Amino acid sequence: MILCVIPSWVSLIFEIMDNTFLGTLFAGIILAFIGFSLYRKQKSVDIKYEDLRKIREAAASLLANIEIISRKYEQQLDLYTNTENQLKIVNALKNKLTELGEDYDEKIFAEFNEMSFEVDDNTDFLVALMQIDGNYEDDTKSIIKEVAFLNLITRGVRVIPNLSAKELEEYRENLKKTTKNLRIILQRIIKKDKPTNY
Repeated sequence: MILCVIPSWVSLIFEIMDNTFLGTLFAGIILAFIGFSLYRKQKSVDIKYEDLRKIREAAASLLANIEIISRKYEQQLDLYTNTENQLKIVNALKNKLTELGEDYDEKIFAEFNEMSFEVDDNTDFLVALMQIDGNYEDDTKSIIKEVAFLNLITRGVRVIPNLSAKELEEYRENLKKTTKNLRIILQRIIKKDKPTNY
């Protein structure tokens, strides 16, 4: 007969597990450690998804602002691009408003200034979130560059009445190109579905 020597600590574990109360307690402790470990992993994933959700919401808000300011700017371009007869009507209305004490051009300029500052604020917020995340370096640079150009165009709304038909078309093309670039970048960020750092 071969005698097998069991280390004392192993026999202690078997004795504890043989006792119903202590065995249940021991199993409960093991399950608690496993549960706590899984909870920490899930919490880490939840935090990453929450960060992604904030970035997506900020990108959606910025995209909405860009769409609004671009559409309104294009409407201003349309006012001065149309026929000679329409320009006469626009100028006559502006003169009447001036006689009534309301400066149409100043009102439009103030409106675009306000929208432009809102785009700046939303861009700053989105860029800060993206830099904290650390996975958007190229997108961040592109957004900053394109938004700066968009704001330069839109803050110059005051010059639209003085532009030639050719210049109006150049402004329109630049606006469309910049808006399209921003739309592509922001939609890609909005549709991103998983955090990349685990």
